[in-house]
Amino acid sequence: MSNLSVGMIVEWISEQEGSTPLVERILWVNPTATDLVSIQLDEPLALPVWKRFADIEEALSNGSAIIRVADPYAHRLHPPESFLLKHRQRRESEPFRGLAHQPDFRRSNGPCFSVGTQQRGNAYP
Repeated sequence: MSNLSVGMIVEWISEQEGSTPLVERILWVNPTATDLVSIQLDEPLALPVWKRFADIEEALSNGSAIIRVADPYAHRLHPPESFLLKHRQRRESEPFRGLAHQPDFRRSNGPCFSVGTQQRGNAYP
């Protein structure tokens, strides 16, 4: 029995020459280690998928899959200071200044704020 756990990255080895391997992150393992939930990392619209724990273990033992030690998305856990500064400056810009300190801002002004950002073309929900 392998030690599959939440956060591990499983790369499925493709038998086709030149094809991109499927890379998944384990999101959840049930307490009895019979099932798990994973999500494909390279697909922006991917949804979580329920899988049998034994199927992953079998693929690891026969070489159809490997556990990736290096996380290709680890750099996102600690973004560079320039990235953080850019977003901080945006939040502190004139249209947003003071809004965060108003009580019940989301409930009372949320719909109006959403319309304004949509009209300006911003990607805020």
